[in-house]
Amino acid sequence: MGTVSSEKLKGIAAVSTGASNLLSSGHFYWHYLGLVRHRQVPPDVQFRLIGNQSLADVDAIPLFSERAHLRRFRVGLSTVSDYRFIAAKKTLRELENRRIRAFYVYEGSLADLALILYLAPRSPKSFFLFNFFWPRDWSDFVDRSKCLRGLLTFALRKAPSNVRFTADTPKFAEYLSRKLDVEFDAFPGFSPYQFPERSREQANQFDLLVMFKRSEELEFALKVIEKASEERDLRVAFHGPRAMLGVDGRPTVSPRASLKFFGSDLDHDSYVRLLTSTNTVLLSYLKSHYEFGSSGKLLDAHQAGCMVLVPEGSGVHSQVKHLRMQAAYPFSPGDPERTAQKILHLLDQSQRQRRPSRDFSNLVDYVFRLQKSNNGYKNSDQDSRFFDKSSWLVLLVAGILYRLSSPAGLNWVAARLRSIRKNLLN
Repeated sequence: MGTVSSEKLKGIAAVSTGASNLLSSGHFYWHYLGLVRHRQVPPDVQFRLIGNQSLADVDAIPLFSERAHLRRFRVGLSTVSDYRFIAAKKTLRELENRRIRAFYVYEGSLADLALILYLAPRSPKSFFLFNFFWPRDWSDFVDRSKCLRGLLTFALRKAPSNVRFTADTPKFAEYLSRKLDVEFDAFPGFSPYQFPERSREQANQFDLLVMFKRSEELEFALKVIEKASEERDLRVAFHGPRAMLGVDGRPTVSPRASLKFFGSDLDHDSYVRLLTSTNTVLLSYLKSHYEFGSSGKLLDAHQAGCMVLVPEGSGVHSQVKHLRMQAAYPFSPGDPERTAQKILHLLDQSQRQRRPSRDFSNLVDYVFRLQKSNNGYKNSDQDSRFFDKSSWLVLLVAGILYRLSSPAGLNWVAARLRSIRKNLLN
């Protein structure tokens, strides 16, 4: 991918309520700092991270309340204070004066969308890229009722022309386009890490690296390893929550399988070393949790030159097909025996292992390309100005209805009605 001239595009800002210095924030912090650390941001381009109030970094602007991220789909009047709408508008004006006029939200939620639709018409010279993240939450919102779906569609169609929408995976983009009758592109794949080149002759410390997040995913992987180790010795690494490993911290499998465990909290250098010393990666994810979702681990593993196995039919699988990854393959999450055979086949073909491919990884170029192709905010007439500046209010209404229509919300409404009836009778 070529580099876009930044002669007139001097700044970019990532907006993330999840970004913080806390280790529990996971990739939200490292994802953005990786752009700066590995110089994916050109030296003549300013980069800023607008995030949680716990942020403390030279490239960061602490803005949102610390509870904002936890309330990303609990939208209501409190969203205005949690997300600090007025302060955010002031912050954007200051950044615009410093020629930072491209803003993107990667892990976009309902509350994030309300914020962007509030800011965009008030910053007509800036460009906003909003990515629909959290597919399980969004699909629950969209499928909850025709009313909620209609309100979201209205807000998107009335969105200012300086806002562009994407979805986290091709499968999720297709789902949203069909449900909302609004066109969505898939967010491109990228990894904030840079891995050393790998030769075909390089010896690997591990035959297989298992990535997991849930106990069911670990159990499936252990069944796969048990089957595969019946035919050959295996050196296996695990990367996931240590709490899932049980009391003794080490599951029992075939003696032909040598196991080593790494926690989810690996630092940057250790994570890079782990991937570059691995032949094949098994993303042992539940398809139900990744029906539309993406995996940054897939992109990291691909960048590191590993062969990767992903759940068939998942959002992660749609990433593989969209990016035309030749070293990534689907597996059936309900069939450990066939998955084991596929792993053994890949290990036998390890001499064909690819070198890292960085053709999809420059996020900054992608945002600038979209900004350059955008014609900016068109402030055409009084009616459109009114809808442009108030579409975020539609989302607040939708958020309140969404919460009230949940089991907890319905119980609250019922309790309030009982209380009112009791007071009237008395």
